[in-house]
Amino acid sequence: MISAQLLASSSFSIYLAVLAAAAIAVVVLSPRLRRPHDRLETSWLDAWLKAGIIIVLVVTVTVVIPNAVLTSGPVSKMDRIVQDIIGVSFWAGGLLAVLGGMWWAHKESRI
Repeated sequence: MISAQLLASSSFSIYLAVLAAAAIAVVVLSPRLRRPHDRLETSWLDAWLKAGIIIVLVVTVTVVIPNAVLTSGPVSKMDRIVQDIIGVSFWAGGLLAVLGGMWWAHKESRI
């Protein structure tokens, strides 16, 4: 059960508000973003939405996730060379996942 003190903290409230806004955005925009479309007849709204999602995804998997892993407790206590290998592995894996997803989405006429 969530304690009253946790619910009263402002950071938790902000986290819940962002999570709720993201859930609403996914529900409202997912049909528009998932359907195949003609590349020559793409509306400006669709193009901007897809470009924004791609940018946020690339930044998240190449900056935020590797940084969170490297600053976590167990990894931050390892030798520098091991940290570098772990960081590069997460960065390269995220970049390959994004590029693979973009290739698939282009093949399926989604972007």
